Amino acid sequence: MNEILFDEAFAKMKELQHGDETFEMHFFGLNRTRGESGGLKKYFKCRLRPALPKEFSEIILSDTLLPFKDVDNDENKHCYKRLIRFVAFPPEYELLKIKRK
Repeated sequence: MNEILFDEAFAKMKELQHGDETFEMHFFGLNRTRGESGGLKKYFKCRLRPALPKEFSEIILSDTLLPFKDVDNDENKHCYKRLIRFVAFPPEYELLKIKRK
């Protein structure tokens, strides 16, 4: 499986933010309140979005979370950047493993 650095993947996500194309993202869900993992979450049509003003508290800094829109369900979502494991980009949507520095 091919790999991509997170910073490079994030730059590609930003490029797609205002267009019609989407990206695929797989990450581990986490509920900090309950201290539970939500397992591996898979979203097949994602687009970055701005964070909503009241969405992130001061405790959880916005630089640790990635706000995105689930285009399939037209829902605002977010995930922890460090828990993103795989991404895929158009046109071929080849799954790439996120590599950390």
